[in-house]
Amino acid sequence: SGAAFAVQKLVKKKLPYSLQWSLLLAGAAGSLTSYVVTRAETQKCSDFWIYLETGKSPQELAVAGRVSQPAGMFTS
Repeated sequence: SGAAFAVQKLVKKKLPYSLQWSLLLAGAAGSLTSYVVTRAETQKCSDFWIYLETGKSPQELAVAGRVSQPAGMFTS
């Protein structure tokens, strides 16, 4: 959020808008970034847990047809 707010302060010279909008956009950007990072880290933990239980990566299991990943789950 802090980095987004700083970037917006620099951009504000070209696109003037109120401090309220700057704070709102910084908060939204921070929330979105947090979500993306948390989702990626959660997927890594899930993949590692599957590896510890089976000795194989989720990709290997999916190819072997033993595990089908739920819709919407993407591996990184």
